[in-house]
Amino acid sequence: MAQFVAFARAGSMPAAAKALRVRQSTIDRGIAELGESLGRRLVEPHGGGCRQELQSTPG
Repeated sequence: MAQFVAFARAGSMPAAAKALRVRQSTIDRGIAELGESLGRRLVEPHGGGCRQELQSTPG
């Protein structure tokens, strides 16, 4: 979950990796594992980067 939160806050995989002081592959793997556990894709490749797929809902 921490990798996804860092990605959402930082806006990119490289920035999230830098913020958490880990490799980008660690961010990618963590987000993929979280998505699998939730049964949905959380990020989608987009124009040389990634775009967040999971949107928060008021509630």
